[in-house]
Amino acid sequence: SVLYGKPDGNNHPYVGIVRFFDDEGTYLWRCTGTLIAPTVFLTAGHCAFGTASAEVWFSETAPTTAEVRSGNYTRGITGTPYAHPEYDDFATFPNTSDVGIVVLDKPVKMKTYGQLPSVGLVETLYKHTVFDIVGYGLQDVQPVEVGEIRRIAAKAKLISIQSGYSAGFNLQLSS
Repeated sequence: SVLYGKPDGNNHPYVGIVRFFDDEGTYLWRCTGTLIAPTVFLTAGHCAFGTASAEVWFSETAPTTAEVRSGNYTRGITGTPYAHPEYDDFATFPNTSDVGIVVLDKPVKMKTYGQLPSVGLVETLYKHTVFDIVGYGLQDVQPVEVGEIRRIAAKAKLISIQSGYSAGFNLQLSS
């Protein structure tokens, strides 16, 4: 989630929201992801795992959960979700195969797509490196939780690249 962010506008048009469905078409949950090729949407394995279909939007806002559950909404771009073959929802923490994709049924043409970092990039980063983070999720948690379905962006600062909470497998960032 991106906490305390501001509307992204169209600064990161390749960042989208994906909603996942089961075999019967029942809505399960939503996640953020990035279009890295015309038909490849990168997301988390725990999002794609155990799902049968997906719909993706690249707009600033997307249908609410209530609209999706009611069936009264403008459909997104459909696709088939896949979790990494070694992802296991019940694996011990950390799960280093927590990667998923949605292969879209039709290509999405954009001027630019999200880029994967080069191998080993994380090891070259220094404490206090500032990142732009973009996604759909919580905008605030105090005094009440606000989770509008809109793309927001925020700055986050690198605290550590070797969190003891995850055996050194994730980045600790400020929120």
